[in-house]
Amino acid sequence: MKKDLKDWIVPWLYSSREYNVGILDKAMDNPGNARLMLNENPIPPSEKVIEAVAESLRHGNWYPDSFLRLRTKIGKMYGLGPDNVALANGSSDTIDPTPGRALQCKGRSNSGQGRQPELRCGCNDQCHQ
Repeated sequence: MKKDLKDWIVPWLYSSREYNVGILDKAMDNPGNARLMLNENPIPPSEKVIEAVAESLRHGNWYPDSFLRLRTKIGKMYGLGPDNVALANGSSDTIDPTPGRALQCKGRSNSGQGRQPELRCGCNDQCHQ
């Protein structure tokens, strides 16, 4: 049985407001203003940071490591081991998957790999059939 596109999308998405990107245009037109509404830091990176980023581009074709050295240094600051430090692009990257680590999806198993929990996708297992 073929499903319509609307059957794959959570219902609340149809009534949600469109993201207004007009604020980005205002920010670009006024570069002197602190753009805190975009969660940007008003202090530019130091030359040392720019040089480190430029140097890292020499290995841009490599897969990243597990950031063990960085996680170890951060952990030492707080009396933790590297396995207790999570690195992410932002708070959403660490908060969103947290419930999924403790909950099981009520649907079928996917070859023992586990499944995204019902709480996460809100589909009541319809999209996994």
